[in-house]
Amino acid sequence: MHIATRLVSSGRALLLGALALALVTSGAPPAPPSSSSAGLSCPPGFEVAGRENDSPLPADALPQYQGPPSFGVEAMLLEGQCVASAKPETFAELAQMNAAMASQDSAPYSASNPRAALMAVKQDRALARRPTRISGAKGKWRPLGKGPLRSDIEGYSVNLLDWKELSGRISDFTYDEKSNRLWVAVASGGVWTSADLGEHWKSVGEKLPTQVVGSVGFSPANGGTLIAATGDNGWGATSNNGLGVFTNRVGSKRWRRSKGVPAGALGFRVAVDPTNPKNVYAATSFGLYRSTNAGKSFTNTKLPTGEERCIGHPYRKDCFLRNHVTDVVVQAPDDFGHEGGKVLAAVGWRAGTKQNADGSIQATHNGLYGSDTGKPGSFTKLTAPGFTPQDQIGRIELGATTGAEQDHNYVYAIVQDAVKFNGAPGGSIDAPENPAGPVPFNSYLDGIYVSPDFGGTWIKMASAEELQAPGTGSSLTGQGAASFYSP
Repeated sequence: MHIATRLVSSGRALLLGALALALVTSGAPPAPPSSSSAGLSCPPGFEVAGRENDSPLPADALPQYQGPPSFGVEAMLLEGQCVASAKPETFAELAQMNAAMASQDSAPYSASNPRAALMAVKQDRALARRPTRISGAKGKWRPLGKGPLRSDIEGYSVNLLDWKELSGRISDFTYDEKSNRLWVAVASGGVWTSADLGEHWKSVGEKLPTQVVGSVGFSPANGGTLIAATGDNGWGATSNNGLGVFTNRVGSKRWRRSKGVPAGALGFRVAVDPTNPKNVYAATSFGLYRSTNAGKSFTNTKLPTGEERCIGHPYRKDCFLRNHVTDVVVQAPDDFGHEGGKVLAAVGWRAGTKQNADGSIQATHNGLYGSDTGKPGSFTKLTAPGFTPQDQIGRIELGATTGAEQDHNYVYAIVQDAVKFNGAPGGSIDAPENPAGPVPFNSYLDGIYVSPDFGGTWIKMASAEELQAPGTGSSLTGQGAASFYSP
């Protein structure tokens, strides 16, 4: 699903991990299909990449790159792949740019202290209280150009799909039916709100210490409270970590940092309990956290992900990737006898059980975890018959039914195939029969699932191969895939 808005944010070019959309081409007027020497054709607006323009960089030129094999620099530079005809830079230059941006977070070291950004925010606020005046520095800034990227060129549209307006990547949204107010979290653009369902927007996140927001939730508690989980949930090669969870009384400009969720995590999801708005859950790359006071403070729920020593200690050896809680949903009460309040959480590091160079496993317990109450220590790992096989589970995203006439015991999941993601021979999804041209990136989608008992058992609704079939309208087919749109 694509949500078009009028938000504008300054964001980084990301090489996204799983189940996210990578928008990495520049728009241009449609061009006739071009062919390589092998006779392969590309969709309109694309051409076959050649070594003369996309020569690979030396291995030591990309010390920060950590993508999977099929997303590596060499894979992006192979001949016979479709690239945008109007691309302003070669893939080699884009890869070098991403490496340079990644180094900004850690230079001169290979990794940064997880609390470094939080300390920098405190230092910035201290300097603001005692400003230093510099001679000749007083003045106002003014823009030197109109519009970001290449939107000023004739015939511009986003990925040749006739989308003219540019916005930041919308990482999450939440809605208050009583006030008819909508809020969105922009991956690198803060928090925005609309009182007319998207016709007009204004920013309400300027006072956040970081504009990298992965998820936002609304609770009616305390007169209306916004809860923002910071940290980019795209999990790309240059994704920025967060500074924790923050709350805002609706209508106030002040954001308060919640206790209990450490800095350095990515914010995947905020979920509010429909049966008790003071119960709030934050799914992060450091685990699942629960609040009983509308986000003022959180406690780690201690999901049983294998090793007790890793719970609350993500930076211990072999622990960093084992508690990536990529989604959480809370059951709402309904007219089918369900009282609500059950919690289903997904642990889904994208590479799953991939081995590190020293033989250790990255994530041993990807999967689904359930609790009737959501209290810390009450979660169990679900056997989930019918779900993706254990060694194949990558990133998971969930969607629970919430409609007034729906059975709220139903929940849906979209699952990434970690085996394909790790580059298994023949694992990548091929283009459909007789495509318009070769696709530049493959998808690592396993499938879409539904559970009629809130995660207990599952039925596979659609596989990646079924979604590839011509005529489905899926992003896995035709020009959609060639335009870099794929789950």
